[in-house]
Amino acid sequence: MKAILLTLFAVAAALPQAIAQEADSTRATVNVGEGRLESLLTDAQKQAVKHLTVTGTLAEEDYAYLRSGLLAQLDTLDLSDADIDTIPAHAFDCNLKDDRPYNYAHILLLPKKLKHLSDRSLCFKGSNWIAELSGEYPTLGCNVYNYYEEYNLCKIRPTVGNKVLKLKGDCLYSADGGTLYRSNNFNVDTIPEGVHTVYANAFENCYIHKTDIISKTVEYIGDRAFANVRMVYY
Repeated sequence: MKAILLTLFAVAAALPQAIAQEADSTRATVNVGEGRLESLLTDAQKQAVKHLTVTGTLAEEDYAYLRSGLLAQLDTLDLSDADIDTIPAHAFDCNLKDDRPYNYAHILLLPKKLKHLSDRSLCFKGSNWIAELSGEYPTLGCNVYNYYEEYNLCKIRPTVGNKVLKLKGDCLYSADGGTLYRSNNFNVDTIPEGVHTVYANAFENCYIHKTDIISKTVEYIGDRAFANVRMVYY
């Protein structure tokens, strides 16, 4: 009888842990320094994970695995504590089959150590993504968010508590409003008074609706700030 009771207690004690493990399949934290991403996720996590946190340094095969379909499954990809200062070219350049509503957005938490976004590194196609920055705005390669005649499906914004960046309307600015870093809107009407610096690639591949969008306060315009812009005529 005592043995039966002990067995029942053991089963009862294991149930919460089993339930927790099953629930945890939607959330995963992996350190890619201990192996490659695909091998570190369990079969259950590969099928169900929605919130993936990655530390360590992603290799090209890890980015390739994410592009192969896992990205479309995720609600959040958290790279904030990853040991990454450069997102490589074409890292997230992929065409995802996403059946979610058009106004739904996946979240990419960019690395705190990020210094550079390489060519076409955030060219998500087929699904909406919001990339969040916890620190300063990085330097950029070409066509980071989209390419000519591609709709911009990746927007960028500061994380809550970011003290050096702010989002006002559709544009990302320095905290003092003096530098305009990026327009999240595919259509641009004006650069507001008070902006003295238009950052590199700020309006790359956008549509421009006016010929006099540059305000008198602008003193400096970065490389490719208006690369591939198209003028809209009515």
